[in-house]
Amino acid sequence: MSFCNGNLVFGRDLSDAWAVYRLDTEPYAGMPTNAKRDVLGRLAGLAYALEADFQILRVTRQWSYPDYARGVLSQADGRTADEPLLRDHLDAHRVLVDDSASRPETYLAVSLEQPSETTGAGEGLAGALADLARSARAILGLSDARSLTVRGLEKLQERERVVLGRISDYLVADRAASHELRWLMARAPLRSVTDPPVGERYEPQALVVESEKGDPRIRPLEHDVLRLCDQPIECMARTLRVSCEEGESHQAFLVAGALAEETPFPGRGAELMFAPLEAVGFP
Repeated sequence: MSFCNGNLVFGRDLSDAWAVYRLDTEPYAGMPTNAKRDVLGRLAGLAYALEADFQILRVTRQWSYPDYARGVLSQADGRTADEPLLRDHLDAHRVLVDDSASRPETYLAVSLEQPSETTGAGEGLAGALADLARSARAILGLSDARSLTVRGLEKLQERERVVLGRISDYLVADRAASHELRWLMARAPLRSVTDPPVGERYEPQALVVESEKGDPRIRPLEHDVLRLCDQPIECMARTLRVSCEEGESHQAFLVAGALAEETPFPGRGAELMFAPLEAVGFP
């Protein structure tokens, strides 16, 4: 990741731009079969409507009793609420869960790459010329995400608005905030160890530099991103071991095989983002 701007995330170069959205979750386990089929239909419709590469990120966030208590107390009407009784009631909630309690969150990342760029602009000579042009831009540094022009950013923001409109036709979604992107990056090396602190006022800095042709370019301060993931990682036989101040995190990576051509729904074979992950017994 080179840098982020709002909910836009830039990877290796300018063509590797993604828009990230936070999706509202639903109480899927308790739904009747017809409602589950409706969820499947909306997800399938969204996959076709996006017409782009996308990633579904299912992550877990530790449940915070202090945050929960502050939220309830902040909404209580001081004219009618009995604060001592309310605090006793909240304390009763505290003992219902242990420190390992967590809640799932779902994010959707959609590629903003143009279809012509993804497909190589067709076959034969046209595709070869497109590949040659991309290679030339990379050699000259014109594809570096850290040299994005303001005009180029405006074009990506326009594509992002189109993507959000398509998502909203099927799901309830909001643009991921900068502090949520920060949390997603910082939690990667800390999985199972602790929940990284989140500052809602986090805003990655960037410099706008005037170019020779008068088109302003955005020069991000890359260390703002790098410092979020600055932990030593040791590659072991089947796992990664990440050492950080909070402790050691051992992470296993699995590769799924081919999916069945036909599988019953509802059922574990089709509920890949729900049933298998809920069954492991830990976040």
